[in-house]
Amino acid sequence: MTGTTSFDGWNNLTSTANPGYPGFPGSGAWPSPIGSNVAGSGDAIVSKVSGNIFPSSTGLYFGSFTAVPNTNAGTLGVTDSTIVSGLKTVVFQVETGESMGYDFYNGVLPTLSYNGGSQALAATFSDKLVQAPNGTFDSPVGPQPLYVNLWALQWDLSSIVDPITSLNISFNGVTHSQVFGLQLDQSSTAYSSAVFAAPVPEPASMAALSLGALALIRRKRRNK
Repeated sequence: MTGTTSFDGWNNLTSTANPGYPGFPGSGAWPSPIGSNVAGSGDAIVSKVSGNIFPSSTGLYFGSFTAVPNTNAGTLGVTDSTIVSGLKTVVFQVETGESMGYDFYNGVLPTLSYNGGSQALAATFSDKLVQAPNGTFDSPVGPQPLYVNLWALQWDLSSIVDPITSLNISFNGVTHSQVFGLQLDQSSTAYSSAVFAAPVPEPASMAALSLGALALIRRKRRNK
């Protein structure tokens, strides 16, 4: 992206890299938010807003004792209070691991609010950029595929008159789904189309994208 930009990325959202957080089922309070940790990041944070979410051995896990598909396990939020001057575009990428065919509760994609409000704006553009096979699950009609998904969402905020001083992106995950990586980009430039483009995925046998695809998309945007 062009103009004044900022970047925050999260990977290695595991219990090993983040000791001291509650374990399964994840109902305990987090000792602190998890700050962005990819090189070049700013100071945005990811927090458990509600429900059962915790760093597991592979990523942020939406815990529960239930095995009912598409059950809401909790809300995860990404907050940034360091906003570029003249913010017009926000791009958010999230790498999810499905559970029983679902990742976001009821299929509702992340929404954006700003300045501490509850606007819950839907993305202007959104796409599932990568869908990598990750085994199967049993269903009444037989085994069904599971996927690790890379979602990208983009908000055009150019019509907002009030200065934006903070933003929050939140979403609800289903029980036993996971989040492996996150990326948040800001720009002072407005775009009439999506800035993200589908990357070439690794071999289909991979179990997780591990932010490699997110980094690739970021490089592609820099080259535009």
